[in-house]
Amino acid sequence: MKYIITGKNIFEGTSTSDKADPLECTEMCTEMIITRLRAIELLNTGVISKSDTIVTWKDRFCLYENIFDNVIDYQDYLKYIDFPAEFETNWVESTIDLVSQIYELCTSINYKPSYDRLEQDRSEIFNINLSLYKTLEFEPLVCLLIRKRAAWSEKNLDDNYWTELIRTLLSNGKRVVVFGKDTENFKVVFPNIIHLTRFKDWCSIIANENCESVISTTSGGVYPIFFVGTGKSKLLIIDNTKLVEKHGDDPSFYNKCINFNNTEIKVFDYVPTNDEIMKNIN
Repeated sequence: MKYIITGKNIFEGTSTSDKADPLECTEMCTEMIITRLRAIELLNTGVISKSDTIVTWKDRFCLYENIFDNVIDYQDYLKYIDFPAEFETNWVESTIDLVSQIYELCTSINYKPSYDRLEQDRSEIFNINLSLYKTLEFEPLVCLLIRKRAAWSEKNLDDNYWTELIRTLLSNGKRVVVFGKDTENFKVVFPNIIHLTRFKDWCSIIANENCESVISTTSGGVYPIFFVGTGKSKLLIIDNTKLVEKHGDDPSFYNKCINFNNTEIKVFDYVPTNDEIMKNIN
């Protein structure tokens, strides 16, 4: 059996446990468009098999559960290495560490002008294990990914901004969804919002037919919209640090080469007012 590492959670990517290093805290974008795509390629070219084991964050198992028979958390993988006699003796030899290869992969994978293995790997690329949130009936949904990470904290916005935006959305008849680590306080202030804690549920509600818009600062957590989104939802990115302007040719910054369902994207290179957000949501 081989072990294919697609994500590492040495740090948890929260406001208190974080590091600006994808080799130790693998961002969602990095996994979805680099290590996961390469793992699927390895599967379909016979280098690995569906009976091999994917190693990633526990919260991301849904990305692989419909494709591979075995998925384990990276922290459990580390425990197995510490006690090889209880499991098997060749963990290092049987491991393909895709995370350690990400800087090479981001230049060697053929993304442009569109991902060249899209047709060969289509059935696996879009095969994400979703929850009931995909099919539940809702009034129009506006989904907020609120970033609170300690790493690259300049991408975060103050809680007051999100609080006022949620209040505006609710007053305009929108059903608000909030996702993001350390965001429980918004559910306390607004008991009638949908507050999600599982990545699987976040993917699923983005896939819901009633998801109108997804709003976030520059975060990789919105990348499921390109894989499970209906194509009718709109993605609004608040990029007051102008990262998209600087890196927009990179697939990691919402480039059209990984926009597999032609989602409409609006990037603000400043912090927009509530009124500007309202004018731009579907």
